[in-house]
Amino acid sequence: MNNPSDDLPSDDQIDEQLRQAFAPPPAEHYAEVASGVSRPVRPMWPWVVAAAAALLVMALVWDGRSHSGKLAGPTGPEGHDGAQLSAMWVAAYDHAIDSGFGVGGCCEVSPDLQSKCREVCGAALSFIGNEDMQLLGCYCGGKPTGGCLGLLLQVEGEPVQVFIVPGDRDPKPVLDPKSELSLHRRELGSVVLYSLAYEDREALAGFSL
Repeated sequence: MNNPSDDLPSDDQIDEQLRQAFAPPPAEHYAEVASGVSRPVRPMWPWVVAAAAALLVMALVWDGRSHSGKLAGPTGPEGHDGAQLSAMWVAAYDHAIDSGFGVGGCCEVSPDLQSKCREVCGAALSFIGNEDMQLLGCYCGGKPTGGCLGLLLQVEGEPVQVFIVPGDRDPKPVLDPKSELSLHRRELGSVVLYSLAYEDREALAGFSL
């Protein structure tokens, strides 16, 4: 029967294993380090700074484009967002009323509506009116409409202005909550129609493709 102690390493063997495990590197290693022969350890901080700068630039570009509306959704034909476009429409509507609405220099009377709509919006619209709903003409006043076609209508004796927007350039404008005006929206084929008036009137039903 073997003695268990015969399987254990001797003290000399243990000492030798420890010396090998903790032995210092050979002298050649220190010579290589001193002379720069061994592979250099490149500092990481320049890469970290460059990556952080790139991320900062990307964040600023993204934020700027989002605030300009380029990434936040569709903009109007001339690049206006919904708030800007509705404010322009309100100014044009008030100007048309001050100019006589349908008379004077703010209205192109009896236009070729289909040709005008095709030219501005890419769709030939028709309008069928009646005694309660009449198309007076196209708005041609001095106020900008954001590249949208403006029409002047009289609905039940009240002045209503209709704006036609290409469907892919519709920022879905809404009025200021404090506004006394009413704004209605109707999708019609490839275009979107908005009616603007102080009195709540249904003015969009007479349009068709």
